[in-house]
Amino acid sequence: MMCAEKLSITLLLNTNKIFDRNMITGIAQYINTSNINWTICLEEEMNFSNEHLRDFAGDGIIASFDTTELEQKLQYVDVPIIGVSGSIAPQNNHLSLPYVATDNFAIVELAYQHLKAKGLQSFAFYGLPQQSEFCWSLEREQAFNALVKKDNYQHSIHRDSVNVHQTSALHHWLNNLPKPVGIVCATDARARQVINACEQLAILVPQHISVIGIDNDDISQSLSKIALSSVQHECKTMGFKATQLLHKLIKGRKVPPQTVISPTTIHPRQSSDYLSLHDPEVMQAMHFIQNNATRGIKVDQVLYHLGVSRSTIEPRFIEEVGHTIHTEIHNRKVEKACSHLAQTSITLKEVAAIAGYPSLQYMYSIFKKRFNLTPKQYRQHKQSINEPECETT
Repeated sequence: MMCAEKLSITLLLNTNKIFDRNMITGIAQYINTSNINWTICLEEEMNFSNEHLRDFAGDGIIASFDTTELEQKLQYVDVPIIGVSGSIAPQNNHLSLPYVATDNFAIVELAYQHLKAKGLQSFAFYGLPQQSEFCWSLEREQAFNALVKKDNYQHSIHRDSVNVHQTSALHHWLNNLPKPVGIVCATDARARQVINACEQLAILVPQHISVIGIDNDDISQSLSKIALSSVQHECKTMGFKATQLLHKLIKGRKVPPQTVISPTTIHPRQSSDYLSLHDPEVMQAMHFIQNNATRGIKVDQVLYHLGVSRSTIEPRFIEEVGHTIHTEIHNRKVEKACSHLAQTSITLKEVAAIAGYPSLQYMYSIFKKRFNLTPKQYRQHKQSINEPECETT
């Protein structure tokens, strides 16, 4: 049966941003569930000329309100428009167009409560410069400020240039923060900058500084030296909702002036896996294990790194952590395997290698003993219910 309705819409989004790319996925989901013949034009550069927009012949537009130049051009268009924004109060909506936005207060609250639940009592926020193009970062900073002030916790806020090579101010700030401290970063990219700076300054992550980002950006995740905890935007939901609202506008129906989408998912990973430890050598042992467990290390390598005997460190480790050094190495390998089974489609053999197991058969025996499931069954179960990766105790 042929579609009775045909619609042509244009997307004025920045595909260089993970935020916009994920929204496009949500837009596609709405399109694929409707019985309409859609034609989609993706203007990746968002460089429509005023003349081009005056001649616009499509049925509607979904436009990013996080781009300052775009608003002036949209005034020339006489078709339904839905805006999308990373800010609940976008600076570029003087045309009073309906829009879909992310709830930055709820995003930061998820991140802050995650760090707070770890037992941390000092907190910090690392944001972007106070410029109109980063108004969403300011919203996140304001949310952080309100949350920590309400709980009367010690806190600090730092903003600096987007130039990743200008690190002196960041280094100075990190060195002077009270430790331990939990840092909420405006983006995953900012979080990765903190992790890199901590490595250069010999500050232990997460023992001295626990870090959580925002976006769950696959690029930042893949480049981060430590698995990065992150709050996930509901960008796909935003894209789906924006297309649904645009469809209603095209049909002549009314839509709300503002639709706010709250986050629902946080991905806890190594960067925020803080455990209140007091023994400096136990901290060093934990840091070494967290960074090397999947490289096939044994207890002897940990002892060699610390320069102490097993009889010296093991009782102190058990007292602080609650289990042996061997168990901690084992737990980290299982966590890595769980994460890749739940979140990727790579082969089981590749998962075993990444987790540091000598063979796939060995990983099978570990999973059967621990979960009473094969790795394949574990993956099927986790991916069917879309649960986050497992946590070991």
